[in-house]
Amino acid sequence: WVALSPRVSPDGRWLAYAASGPYVEDLRVTDLATGKDRQLAVTLTTAPGGLDWSRDGQRLVYAAAGGTGGRLFSDLYSVELSTGRVERLTRGLRAYAPAAGPGGEVAFIAREQLKTRVMIREPGGAVRPLWDPPEGWQLLALAWDPQGGRLAVSGWKPGGGSDLLILRLQGGTGGAGGGREPGVERVERVSADPFVNDRPAWSPDGRYLFFHSDRDGVYNLYAYDTAAGRLFRLTNVLTGAFDPAPSPDGDRLYFSWFGTSGYRLARLDTAQLRWEPVAYAKPAGGEGSTPGAPARGAAAPAGSGTPALPESWRIGPYNPLESLRPTYWEPLYGGEWPGPFLGASTGGLDALGRQAYAAAAAVGVTTGEPLLYGGYARALGEPEGPVMVVEAALAPEVGTGEQPPFGPWTWYGQVAAATAQVLWQQSGYTSGRSAAFGAARLWARPVNPVSGTWAGALRDTLLAGNLSSYRGAGDHRSANGRLFRLDGALLAERSSQPVNPLHGTQVTAQWAYARTTTAGSAFRLRLSAGVTGGMLVFPAGGDGELFGLRAFSPGKLGADAAAVAVSTEQEWRLGALRYAMGDTPTFLNALALTLFSEAVAGWDRPDAGIRPPLPTDSLMPASWSPAADVGAELRLYATLDYGRAPVVFRLGVAQGIRQDRPYASTRWYLTLEAR
Repeated sequence: WVALSPRVSPDGRWLAYAASGPYVEDLRVTDLATGKDRQLAVTLTTAPGGLDWSRDGQRLVYAAAGGTGGRLFSDLYSVELSTGRVERLTRGLRAYAPAAGPGGEVAFIAREQLKTRVMIREPGGAVRPLWDPPEGWQLLALAWDPQGGRLAVSGWKPGGGSDLLILRLQGGTGGAGGGREPGVERVERVSADPFVNDRPAWSPDGRYLFFHSDRDGVYNLYAYDTAAGRLFRLTNVLTGAFDPAPSPDGDRLYFSWFGTSGYRLARLDTAQLRWEPVAYAKPAGGEGSTPGAPARGAAAPAGSGTPALPESWRIGPYNPLESLRPTYWEPLYGGEWPGPFLGASTGGLDALGRQAYAAAAAVGVTTGEPLLYGGYARALGEPEGPVMVVEAALAPEVGTGEQPPFGPWTWYGQVAAATAQVLWQQSGYTSGRSAAFGAARLWARPVNPVSGTWAGALRDTLLAGNLSSYRGAGDHRSANGRLFRLDGALLAERSSQPVNPLHGTQVTAQWAYARTTTAGSAFRLRLSAGVTGGMLVFPAGGDGELFGLRAFSPGKLGADAAAVAVSTEQEWRLGALRYAMGDTPTFLNALALTLFSEAVAGWDRPDAGIRPPLPTDSLMPASWSPAADVGAELRLYATLDYGRAPVVFRLGVAQGIRQDRPYASTRWYLTLEAR
């Protein structure tokens, strides 16, 4: 895990911090009296200086990544300690580093293009600028002193390193102006050196400014005496100390400590701090009188104004064609349909991810049959709005089936398909929803097995849609998620015979639950069910998503009225490999053992009449007795392309359980699955 930005509540009871782990990033609080730790909000807290307590200790103000108009911005939020209710304070300001003021106002840093500035959010919600840094500076963090008259600021400066400044305020609550809007009266420069000086925090009496710095080669904690102008080193760790946070009584100093187990929260009593004097020369002319001007002693940026951007960085109307050109090609090979085939594929995606396309072409080496595919997707609104997808394909196809009363037969020919759909999805940090609706038109040209000539064309028109929702929860030890998905299909036209459209309907539902832990164990449960009017078939067998039975070959079983299935898995990690395969972008991560059990039951309609091709071993028209299996898999988890493409190698064995069929035997398999 990583635990950062500790902050002690004004009453000294709670320690808040931002944490990220393998399953979730969240805002957490620890009861310092009991040690009890709890999750306050699940959020992508943005550093640096990502959170602060309100002066009454009832709320935490924090910066987090959130959506605005389909885009992701860092903005300010507050969460109530007692209820966990979250309120958004800013929108679209790229705000971070909040510092709560004495009158309920919040100072923060906002970014606009290449510039940063200090802003104030008033208790009523009004936002206004407070101070602009010297030209070329990038502000990092803020801290408002307990008395309310000063703001400490850290920022990167031209030439490297980050320095500390103190903004002395006038007016407003805690200032000297008796209720006027606070402004910056003077700017005092605390440091002017090439080191990183960051994350300021005030002592309870306002005399000392704590911060971390790498001036001795390792990040340690320091204190600046604002009254005497002296500098002290407080810690001398070998691995790094960050984010100092003093307790309200001044007796303890909390911080984030990096060690062999990662970033952890740590505490030192004030009496344990080293307080070693550090040779320190206060910057000459350390105070400036103009709020918007550079503090005296600041390094002047090279040149004046905004530097000219390279031609390749030009600003103008967006043209997606500049980035839509094909950027890769990939060979295709295989032998799923008669004879081996060879071909190639390509595709493109524009820079904003608004349009994408893919194309593929192949030809059978021995048959000369073509395989063609083209697809195009376009966002119709913002990134979370609807997306239109159109696809077309042409491919040879071969299949075997059993057609009562004629018995087994083979079908082969060409199938062309054209599909169009509109899909919409809304995703959150731990939840999401999606919906889709589309139509497909298929043309099949079967070959007469006797004459070898085309036997005419069959047409199918299929309408389909789905709804899904996902919700997850977790902390840094475990996570669980629940998925529900509902799919529907309607066979609106079938040219081989007139049908009642209701006989071409199919509805399936799936509910899944998964729980994983940092120790590597996982439990998964999936329930599936479906009903159909009889013209569409539920295939079972293999490692299918809905009606999978790993002891039976894919499509070994089928039902055309209704089907239900249940699947359970329990996984244990045997070891963490963390092995890189030479200089290739391939990494072997973990080895795991999984035990599973599955059961499927289905029923056929005895009065369906003429049926589409079904697997040879389907039990039509008699009722389909339950089938089940148990088995084990050895799983090797790996990643390709430097972690961007997770894959799983699975070596498994499954034992089928069927009382009425002799083919329920043991099946071994080896698969490669992309996650």
